[in-house]
Amino acid sequence: ETGIGAWTDEQLVTAIRLRRRPNGERLLPVHPYTVFNGMTAEDLRTVVAFLRTVQPVKRANQPKRITVPLFESVFLPAWLAAFAPRETPPTTAPAAGAARGEYLVRAVGHCGECHTPRTVTMATDNSRFLAGNPNGPEDAAVPNITPDAATGLGQWSAEDIAEYLGTGNKPDGDVAGGLMAEVIEGTLAGYKDLTKADRLAIAQYLKSIPAVSNKIVKSK
Repeated sequence: ETGIGAWTDEQLVTAIRLRRRPNGERLLPVHPYTVFNGMTAEDLRTVVAFLRTVQPVKRANQPKRITVPLFESVFLPAWLAAFAPRETPPTTAPAAGAARGEYLVRAVGHCGECHTPRTVTMATDNSRFLAGNPNGPEDAAVPNITPDAATGLGQWSAEDIAEYLGTGNKPDGDVAGGLMAEVIEGTLAGYKDLTKADRLAIAQYLKSIPAVSNKIVKSK
């Protein structure tokens, strides 16, 4: 009654890829479908199969709170056309190495939604992909995870990154906090549940991307 129990598999895939409910309405305000659209059809079907196993919860959805006139009919479509990223899903997901890591970072983990700074239009600034965001979700400072030696992960080895994703432990003895700790631990599953091979693939990809010097300091 309140969830997706009556949705077909194709309707769920459409929601994930295109942010559309079965009746055609947009899923608002937040759903990173533009990056999820980079997932393979097989992986999306696997996500749907997993969702079918989740314990049903009867809980009324919150009503929309968007009050800007013409937001859905004019302003949002215009913003999406001008600024939204456009991902083309591969036929099959890469199986190993940095290519596998790129797929997991960009499409599945949608890491750039938090770790990439945003422009004045609130689009991700992909010229500084993964270079950190001083005002991320919940107004938290999100670190630079490019391989820059001074401001990013340049001093971390691939093993360090894989260990962090699996346990939250940093090379200096500190531990992950805030939202990152939540996504590592997960709810039904988190980054800690990735295979070691996938965590290393993510690390290989992060070590291969352009280094961006961008020291993240929390904005006032």
